[in-house]
Amino acid sequence: MEITAAAPIIPVTVIHFTGFNSDSTDHNTFLGYASGYSNSRGQRNTFIGSQAGYYNTTGQYNTFLGRIAGINNQTGNENTFLGLRAGAANVSGNNNIAIGTNALVFNQTQNSLVA
Repeated sequence: MEITAAAPIIPVTVIHFTGFNSDSTDHNTFLGYASGYSNSRGQRNTFIGSQAGYYNTTGQYNTFLGRIAGINNQTGNENTFLGLRAGAANVSGNNNIAIGTNALVFNQTQNSLVA
């Protein structure tokens, strides 16, 4: 991506091969191998851990902390997944909270769950 003087400055933190496909995003933080890898339009996400949020494309306001936490999330918004594999199967569920190893590991589409 070529940046010119007229290009807007978009604050994104990318460390260690993360957020590779981000093309129209802002205020994301991805830390860990391939975290946020597929993010293309998702905004205001924080993914910390190897492959956390890997398939997220347009999901917004998510916080995934832990190895493969929220790995399959694509369009889900406002989720908090903390722990190894927490929320790993979520694809489009919104407003979920999962804390601990394998918490909500099988939920794909349901909303407003707490585990």
